[in-house]
Amino acid sequence: MVSCEYVRTPRTPQSPDGGRYDHAVQFHDSDTALVEHLAEFVRHSLTAGEPAIVIVTDDHRQQLVERLRRDGVSADDLTRTRRLRFIDAHELLATIRVGGRFDRARFAAAADAVVADLRREGDEVALRAGGEAVDVLWRQGHRDAAMELESLWNDYAASRRITLLCTYALESFTTDAGLDIGDVCRLHTHVLSST
Repeated sequence: MVSCEYVRTPRTPQSPDGGRYDHAVQFHDSDTALVEHLAEFVRHSLTAGEPAIVIVTDDHRQQLVERLRRDGVSADDLTRTRRLRFIDAHELLATIRVGGRFDRARFAAAADAVVADLRREGDEVALRAGGEAVDVLWRQGHRDAAMELESLWNDYAASRRITLLCTYALESFTTDAGLDIGDVCRLHTHVLSST
């Protein structure tokens, strides 16, 4: 049985320009838990005054929009005012992968376009990006690709004031695939409790 009780002492890496960023991971045991984690992520973004990028499957986006609505938060209003941007995880992966490999330039172009959309010209407000693109890859058996995407995000966020949250289904770690939960944890600055 895999446990997510492991919570590392946070390390806050320095970016090349002296700034700091965080790249957390959170494991979930159900779609409901995933949606709750992401709703909390969006609420924290709003409280901090930081726009949020949420990378999810269409089904989870719909569930998250409904969850936020129950909290009195309109995803439509947040999107219209450039405080929230949804990205379809499958579409993003199709855009940034060529022949099963990530294209660093395509990744940067896709990320830059979203960041530019949420930041007004000259605005350097911090952003938050989170979701399940890495888990989509992991569940498809593309574990090395998921680890590569984690590294791409680390490199990208280090120079751009972006806080990251990756989510994984715990059930994905119940089979032996050569990589384990520890490998995922090592690519993050924080491992958040799933409770």
